[in-house]
Amino acid sequence: MDPALLAAVRLARAVVRRLTEHRTDLYEAIWRRHSSRLPFSGRPLPPYLRNELGEAARAEGARL
Repeated sequence: MDPALLAAVRLARAVVRRLTEHRTDLYEAIWRRHSSRLPFSGRPLPPYLRNELGEAARAEGARL
């Protein structure tokens, strides 16, 4: 186990099947994705941006 590893993602077969049927561009991007290790600035998000991100998360069934 790598102590620096934050998360590992495994997609269920049904999810992979659905992704490959509808958004192959996004599925293929998973393998090219690299996380940024740069520190955050600490500046607060503007309220309009926080609201927009929250709405986008809710549309995907997640929460911010």
